Amino acid sequence: NQISEFHDFEIKICKAPIASCINGTSISLQPMTINGQNLRMACITAASLNVSSSHPCNAEITFAFSTDVNDTIKCFDCTDIGRVTLQLYVIDIYGNYSICETFIDVQNNDGSSIQISATSEEICNGQSTTLTVSGSTGSIVWNTGATTPSITVNPATTSTFSVSVTSLDGCTLSASKTIVVDPKPNASISVTAGSATICSGKSATLTATGGGTYSWSTGANTASITVNPTTTTTYTVTVTSAIGCTAPATSTVTVNPLPNAAITAVNPICVGQSASMTASGGGTYLWSTNATTATITVTPAVTTTYTVTVTSAQGCTATASRTVTVNPLPTVTINTVNPICVGQSAT
Repeated sequence: NQISEFHDFEIKICKAPIASCINGTSISLQPMTINGQNLRMACITAASLNVSSSHPCNAEITFAFSTDVNDTIKCFDCTDIGRVTLQLYVIDIYGNYSICETFIDVQNNDGSSIQISATSEEICNGQSTTLTVSGSTGSIVWNTGATTPSITVNPATTSTFSVSVTSLDGCTLSASKTIVVDPKPNASISVTAGSATICSGKSATLTATGGGTYSWSTGANTASITVNPTTTTTYTVTVTSAIGCTAPATSTVTVNPLPNAAITAVNPICVGQSASMTASGGGTYLWSTNATTATITVTPAVTTTYTVTVTSAQGCTATASRTVTVNPLPTVTINTVNPICVGQSAT
């Protein structure tokens, strides 16, 4: 006996499609209004990322951004500016799928980036520089709190300044700029010869340190200068470092006047007589006789010049001299007389 049966069979393709993506693309945000809000957006379809996807059994395939075959459109806004990695799902009618990966550069052609320019990116401590943002228009906010396109800053140390610009369609762009702050030289002046306090007619050597070059108020450009001011004077040096930063230093040289040394006049004397002389003008006295009193009494045998060194309270000295003239005694002689008798006279 022969028995016949009929059955229905469903032949299902189990091979997955072969996914092939384009090697990247770009898209530009476009202005649009959604629910009364100005935005910049751009959308792309999954199918536009396909380049040569196929199915080994020639089955129908669809393109999506996930396993959901209805996920076929992807939109981008300001938060996506830059390179975005995407996966393309190639799905057949049986749910088999394969994936390829590509990228899309999201651009904002109305200002996809902003820049900060600086009048100087490297300044010396104490100097300032002006930063200006460009590349887009809209609401500006610096990290300093300023809201103008340009700001002037004078940081004490190397600092980074950032700015955000939000356009009317809601895109916010950011940029930053680092300002390098170089230290000032450690300028100083020391007295390397003489003293900061001198007597009139003396000199002092001033030496500056802390830099590469030096410029004095006297016009000198050496590290050391020798000065002999007639009055108390302040000297200034500008010290410049190797990177061009400057700092000033000052030093005052105090000038004390010399004492007004003098010796009282003395009349000529005769041999064997004494003379007194008095010096004035100082705090202390030193005579050429080694006496240290203001007044001395001398008995020179011949005409003699006496000198006194007068020292003021500030240590300044001056000298004075006085000559004592010594006149010789007269020479007395009597002529010879012959003897005489009583009652006679002699001359």
